[in-house]
Amino acid sequence: MDPLNSIRIFLEVAKQKGFAPAAKKLSISNSAASRNIQELEEWLNIELFHRTTRKLQLTEEGKIYISKCEDLLERTEELKSIHTRSKIKPEGIVRVTMPHWMAETYLCPKLPTFTEKYPQISIELDLIDQPINIEEENYDVSIGCGLSKLNNSGLVAKKIADDQLFLVASPSYLKKRGTPKTIKELKLHDCIIDEASPFSNQWPLKNSRKVVAVKGKIRVNSGQIAKKLVVDGLGISLLPKIFISRELEEGSLVPFFKNLINFKGHLYIIYKPARNQTSAAKLFVEFAHKCLENISYF
Repeated sequence: MDPLNSIRIFLEVAKQKGFAPAAKKLSISNSAASRNIQELEEWLNIELFHRTTRKLQLTEEGKIYISKCEDLLERTEELKSIHTRSKIKPEGIVRVTMPHWMAETYLCPKLPTFTEKYPQISIELDLIDQPINIEEENYDVSIGCGLSKLNNSGLVAKKIADDQLFLVASPSYLKKRGTPKTIKELKLHDCIIDEASPFSNQWPLKNSRKVVAVKGKIRVNSGQIAKKLVVDGLGISLLPKIFISRELEEGSLVPFFKNLINFKGHLYIIYKPARNQTSAAKLFVEFAHKCLENISYF
């Protein structure tokens, strides 16, 4: 038995939810697919699937094993590509999506280094704040806060940093209008609503409900503009700490209700597994990870 080949077959059977569709996808016989899974189960001494006449379902051991297999194959493909990378100059187009503020602050200042090192790689950078399905939209890489639904697609989601939300206002606004003492008092204040945020005006604050609906005279579809409006003293907004860390340190934004925000988020790079990536996309993922792995909260 070739363990790596059997693992590839196992992943495809799990993805296709059946031996026949997996065999067709891999251009092998049904019996070969079944035999490889059986040999893999004997080798591991565990049962990977519950088999019935109507359906095939992963066992609990199979569910645990599948994530380990994906990581193993990705690392194996990386090892195989080391020699190839040293011999062939990578080329091609890498389609990337990420929020505008993240590109401007963290990625673009270092992008000239990447393009100089790999002059035959072209980058198509779409600045989009909302999480998207990169397979449906035909992107190679997506970077952002929050985690879009992967739908068992086999995509890789690598967490880079933790994040949290802050309710903030400028010192001038709070001096003029006062600092809210309770969540109910938010109704007496001007709330700047960021429509690009998945929360919009439904803020995740701890009270009797899961969210609190707020109102405001100003709605924007850009966190960057929302931040500027808050700094300029036009109201209160709910913004990610990773986005406003410099303003918090400088004191141009003041946080409040820190313990009443019911949210903890993360920053991810989402991309296709190594076996489905181009060499250009692999290099960009490595580059982006280095740009973002040391994100500072100042």
